[in-house]
Amino acid sequence: MSILFLTENDVRQLLTMDMALEAVEDVLRRANRNLQRRPEVTTAMIRALVSGNTEIAPVVASVRESMRRIISDALGTSYGNGHRSEEVVAIDLLSDIWLATLVSWISGTEEVDSIVPRLTLATNLLLG
Repeated sequence: MSILFLTENDVRQLLTMDMALEAVEDVLRRANRNLQRRPEVTTAMIRALVSGNTEIAPVVASVRESMRRIISDALGTSYGNGHRSEEVVAIDLLSDIWLATLVSWISGTEEVDSIVPRLTLATNLLLG
């Protein structure tokens, strides 16, 4: 599509999407900064989440829902209300990547400085 043929509505949609992606990136950046401030607590929390312990399944479900809402709120949408299935899958995949990246960090296979760039790339690939 040529930039010369963009309508005002097209431009508004592109700007809105860019702002939404920036909002998601910002929220993830701030959330990770907060998690990194208390690495011992974050490590314990992530280990519990991925432990496979069925006794804490309700807590895992609650945390997963919170992660979904953080991302959907940053996008300016309400998770579950009117989302197309592709959006739901993209939000879930980004949540999964976020958790996997945190697991890599706490297990020492990823440096803390790699988290935000990886999440920024994932955000743009999945939601851009």
